[in-house]
Amino acid sequence: MKQLNAEKDNGGNGSGGSGGESGGSSTGGSSGGSDGGDNGGGSGGTDTAQNNDTRFTMSVKLDNTRVIRDLQKYLDEVISHLTSVDNCDVELSLEVNAHAENGFSQGTIRTVSENCRTLHVENFFFDR
Repeated sequence: MKQLNAEKDNGGNGSGGSGGESGGSSTGGSSGGSDGGDNGGGSGGTDTAQNNDTRFTMSVKLDNTRVIRDLQKYLDEVISHLTSVDNCDVELSLEVNAHAENGFSQGTIRTVSENCRTLHVENFFFDR
């Protein structure tokens, strides 16, 4: 949030901040000029890296008691910056790994499997 607020303060004249501002200023030719300031977050000198780096990958473990809070934090502080970049495809996925020392009951297996099918989960399985 601090970074978002700082960018709004510094980018109020159309040089960074929200997706609408960067979209208008980076449509011509090079996207390194305006997007570098937008994604750099005040670190400076990121224009060269912006022009060379074309991929971003992130993996993080979430606290299963605070998933919504943690996801909101990543959405606000990381993902929103990526989605504001012109011609940037952002793919999000959720991976769940569960290990039960004593195994899963048939009821749990049935319920989870049915819910996954209902929610159109592409890939799920139980194994030993």
